[in-house]
Amino acid sequence: MKKSFIALYGVTNIGKTTQINLIKERCEKEGILIHLQKYPVYDLSPTGTLIFEAIKGGNPKNLSAGEIQALMAKNRFDFEKEEQILFNSNGSVPYFSFLFPIVAEMYTGTGIAYGIGDGVSKEYLLALNCGLRVPDVSILLDGQRFMGSIERGHRFEEDAEKTENIRQIHLELAADRGWHIVNANRSVVEVHERIWTLIREYL
Repeated sequence: MKKSFIALYGVTNIGKTTQINLIKERCEKEGILIHLQKYPVYDLSPTGTLIFEAIKGGNPKNLSAGEIQALMAKNRFDFEKEEQILFNSNGSVPYFSFLFPIVAEMYTGTGIAYGIGDGVSKEYLLALNCGLRVPDVSILLDGQRFMGSIERGHRFEEDAEKTENIRQIHLELAADRGWHIVNANRSVVEVHERIWTLIREYL
């Protein structure tokens, strides 16, 4: 069993969750065990609750962009410790997630892109995230957003100009870091097949 780590990046409303679910379905059909993980981990206390409030709850504590990014980085570090021993659906049988390939959504790359787009320095963000697990393969879904799924009250989703800027930051990071870029505006099936081609050897 491979212990690879696969990251799927992109702005909000670009189809990442749809593609993650298709990967899961295909793996189930082919008898491949994987672990899916979406970041930030909102149910991980205390950082998850604070991040949720800041991003989706109107930011009642008036946290700065830098403070939000520091919480997100800590959330990733804390969960990296937690995810080494996870429990199955009935909470009784432990297993080690690192025994299985992990497919992650909204991991460090997207966090850094959103932080830069929110006015936080790239150097500070890189320092915050230094030491986290590095993905074996990173894929950027790029294209025009699917506007029908915008979440009202979200810190970023309603700001089209900021989101477009963050899209461009993603592309710059992809060029710097060698991420694979997939056209998210092709059909759902075509996007899935392209992603599958890129990740199959890591499963």
